[in-house]
Amino acid sequence: QVKESAGSVAIGVELSAVSGWDVAVPLMVNGTARTPSNYRITPGPLVIKAGERRASVMVQVAANDLNEDDKTMVMSMGVPTYGVQGKVVASTVTIVNTDPEPSVSFVSAGSSGEEKSGPARLEVKLSAPSGKPVTVGYGVTGGTAILGKDYALPAGVLSFEPGETSKTIEIDIKNHGIYDDDKTIALALKDPKNAVLG
Repeated sequence: QVKESAGSVAIGVELSAVSGWDVAVPLMVNGTARTPSNYRITPGPLVIKAGERRASVMVQVAANDLNEDDKTMVMSMGVPTYGVQGKVVASTVTIVNTDPEPSVSFVSAGSSGEEKSGPARLEVKLSAPSGKPVTVGYGVTGGTAILGKDYALPAGVLSFEPGETSKTIEIDIKNHGIYDDDKTIALALKDPKNAVLG
């Protein structure tokens, strides 16, 4: 295991005995990690020089500033030149995510508008892009406006796809044509998933 902020990790390949020939080991990489967003590696076979017993592949781990699941990089060896495969032909590196969950919050703590101006739109933002889907619930928690008479807004859930940072809640304001006091609607965010409340 290696933290994505660690910089690099070495994967060692060792011969059972010293060879008089250069031993070239072809390497294949798969897993859930992707290059270059999660790691970088020098392409080509690994060569253990004649007279030497071991060599290493350096994997440069990338910090991508995205909160995401841990990733795996599985390195497998093919049939070496001037050698045969040993018992262990694959090595797995788990790249451990170190980026915190983003916070989710309203862009503004308050806003106002005339009832005849149409729907009210409230922007909700993430503090940073996420590599995971983010959801957050919202609902009315108070205020002097009456649901159904002054406005319409069912409780709901906002969904941010990976990479998205902004969503809008739209409140249908009712224009009933009656002179009246200003009204308020208090909303709150709740139950975030893959995020924290800002």
